[in-house]
Amino acid sequence: MALPAVTLFLASALLFMVQPMTARQVLPMLGGTPAVWTTCMLFFQVTLLAGYTYSHRAPGWLFLRLPRFHLVMLALPLLPLSISLPPFWMAFEGTGAIVGLLLMLALTVGLPFFVLATTAPLVQRWYAQSGRVGAKDPYFLYAASNAGSLVGLLAYPLLIEPMLPLGQQRVLWTAGYVVVAIATAACSLGQRADVVAVAPADPVPARRRVLWVLLALAPSSLLLGVTTHLSTNLAPVPLLWAIPLALYLVTFVIVFSRRGQPPVKGARPMLPMWLPPFLRWTESAHPVTAILPVLVLPLAAMFWWEKAEHGLAMILLHLGAFFLVALACHGRLAEVRPAPGRLTEYYLWIAIGGALGGLFNGLVAPFVFPTLIEYPLMVAAACFLLPGPARATADLVWGIAITALAGVMLAVLPASEGHRLLVLGPAAALALWLSGRPARLGLGVAGILLVGSLFNDRGTEVIHRDRSIFGAHHVERISAHVTCLVHGNILHGAQDHRPERRREPLTYYHRAGPCGEIFAAMAGRIPGGRVAAVGLGTGSIATYGAVGEQWTFFEIDAAVERTARSQFTFLSDSPAAVDVRIGDGRLLLAKARDGEFGLIVLDAFNSDAVPVHLLSREAVAIYLSKLAPGGVLAFHVSSRYVELPPVLGDLAAAAGLVARFKQEPELSPAAAAETKNESKWVVMARGAPDLAGLTWTDLVARPGRPVWTDDYSSLLSVLKLLP
Repeated sequence: MALPAVTLFLASALLFMVQPMTARQVLPMLGGTPAVWTTCMLFFQVTLLAGYTYSHRAPGWLFLRLPRFHLVMLALPLLPLSISLPPFWMAFEGTGAIVGLLLMLALTVGLPFFVLATTAPLVQRWYAQSGRVGAKDPYFLYAASNAGSLVGLLAYPLLIEPMLPLGQQRVLWTAGYVVVAIATAACSLGQRADVVAVAPADPVPARRRVLWVLLALAPSSLLLGVTTHLSTNLAPVPLLWAIPLALYLVTFVIVFSRRGQPPVKGARPMLPMWLPPFLRWTESAHPVTAILPVLVLPLAAMFWWEKAEHGLAMILLHLGAFFLVALACHGRLAEVRPAPGRLTEYYLWIAIGGALGGLFNGLVAPFVFPTLIEYPLMVAAACFLLPGPARATADLVWGIAITALAGVMLAVLPASEGHRLLVLGPAAALALWLSGRPARLGLGVAGILLVGSLFNDRGTEVIHRDRSIFGAHHVERISAHVTCLVHGNILHGAQDHRPERRREPLTYYHRAGPCGEIFAAMAGRIPGGRVAAVGLGTGSIATYGAVGEQWTFFEIDAAVERTARSQFTFLSDSPAAVDVRIGDGRLLLAKARDGEFGLIVLDAFNSDAVPVHLLSREAVAIYLSKLAPGGVLAFHVSSRYVELPPVLGDLAAAAGLVARFKQEPELSPAAAAETKNESKWVVMARGAPDLAGLTWTDLVARPGRPVWTDDYSSLLSVLKLLP
């Protein structure tokens, strides 16, 4: 039993390591553009499905002895296996770069990823044929597979990335693949010829296949939804995405492990029948469904009024509800598993459901929904998948009643946060009481979410919304004259629209702060009068432009440019000539003429997803090549969760540059009332005279610390535990 379990553990760990490792290699060369992001996601999804399809269909297609044929498949990736980038693909331009990316992925990681993807279903299938202990129900090996995924997930950002450069990571991964190939070959020895030799299983009805897909789709979608919601609206912390993904994998481990098997059908109820439905544990429901409504309903009630200051409590509520919903769906998925003769088909449909969930959140939702509404919608939809009785007409009536109750009370009572949460109490309690019927619970959750959205204003007036593959943002009116651009709870700029004030930069860019000091020191002496800025936001710094200057903004998200031009006037009001180019800032700068810009502003580091390819030794070399003699590099590093100045000090020392840092002191209440925010900035130049007028703190290299490069970086080393 140990050999197949260890094999699946290692194979899954390698699968979860290779994806971030590949992304690290691609990012400096193609950037983080939407086309690159979707291409990589689709490539891995399609390759995974291809691996599962091979496991299920290969014997019927090839008429071969599958274990022996698979030994050849295991050996094939060893010929070109290096998982490194061939140089030819860099010649592709524009849309052709995506063709080059696909070619690169196929020639490097494609074949080993495909072979590893076949390991879980094939090894379990072979074990089912072996006649050994547990062979009649080999699904417990799926728990070992997901445990390996969990270890691979945590090991990469916590151990491998901080300790090893990419070159050594590739060597380690290749060695791991060789071990898995040998172990898989050992698992195949002595097994029967192929899948056709397995005793025939009962036919699977179409409804059962649909159920498999839906039970896999809902948690997959929720995984992306809760991750985006937490990192956008509550805590934009780098690496936060690892926590929901770890919980997702843990649910698979629990429900497919032997101790996590469902209760025996026909068992007597554990609690008296006079208790309400949500407290009963019967043979028709997984135990987790008894406590699921206790978290899901408060989540629905709080969803529209939560704020960043709710902090840890809301994060735990979201994670707890997600964990229980995923556990309930995966628990039912384990309950309706087929006989081993249908094992590979079962995993194929699960993979299809997981892929559809990812595609729905990654490709469909950003173009269909103006906000991150797919997450709460999927919470409500998942309730319908729970086991339990259903009566269409009666369930619909109860759902309408819960929605109407919440709507009437919210419309009548005062519009305050406390009142609204109290109002939803009766509706939530009613839905909780009826939660023994999944349709009524789902309709109750959906109704509460709908009513909450109609009365949702979070204390502000939202005047504009837009969304892209990079996330959703909106423009709020925070006073009679001031509007601001917000992405989740991250402020990206504000403007006072009164004629006498609308050319005044606010938030992190006000004239009395470090940003104002930079432009005051550079006034009239920007070499060539050319300024480049990576990151647009509202375009606030364009107000520092002067007549005769040429300003170029590099912005990766086209939706941000649309908002900056339609809702703010900084770009149109600037005395300088302003141009906005859409794309990855590093790549676009690399195409500029050498020495073209007298000032380059890097303003892309105040979110949870820190673009490390903009903070490498190679990136700084690009910036310097485009910087005119006497020019200055300015980095806005006001991130709440990462401490970047030490990294920039190392980079400056490695490049022979002078670097200085300033952290703005705490602002007075009067300044805060004027929509000014504290900020941190770093400036670099080839010599101290180029930084005349900026008597800031000198930045020096940290002894013994490695310099960040395209081959090595570690966000973990600069992560702040407290913002």
